[in-house]
Amino acid sequence: MDYKYEFKPYSEKYKDYFKQEKYKLDKIIKVDCPIEHIGSTAVPGLGGKGTVDVMVVAAKKKRSFLDTTLRKNNYDFCEDGGNSDRLFYQRDYRYNHQVRRVHLHLVDQESNSWQDNIAFRDYLRENPEDAAKYEQIKMAAAKICEGDKGIYREYKHRFIQSIIKKIKADRYEI
Repeated sequence: MDYKYEFKPYSEKYKDYFKQEKYKLDKIIKVDCPIEHIGSTAVPGLGGKGTVDVMVVAAKKKRSFLDTTLRKNNYDFCEDGGNSDRLFYQRDYRYNHQVRRVHLHLVDQESNSWQDNIAFRDYLRENPEDAAKYEQIKMAAAKICEGDKGIYREYKHRFIQSIIKKIKADRYEI
């Protein structure tokens, strides 16, 4: 499916979509590991693409098993979406005559990636002014990217990194 980067307002339904996805994952993974709701849909009031982002945090030794399990359960592995700390998958569902997309991030529990994502989510939940700024950036990114995920991610990158840096500075302030 060709996925268009289109900005959508926040919906309270995103919480339910995540709960449904977590329930499915708990049933298929059968490994005790944190499953977190991240991304725009995890921040009440924040608009975005409407994609539910799910982060599964696991030890490196479990990643091979989880990778195989996810692929067997129709999560499409995306080679260019990950890095050494994160494997990236997506899955589409039909819901109310529309396609719902889930992005799944399988991250190493030893990496900073999962902590940074949770910290960024929590920061935006607690700082509505910065969440509003991020929403404007996401809206502009959706307009200029013309479906190119690299452009979309790069457009948001500086803001995200500035917030992560601020969070880390605040944590270690004496």
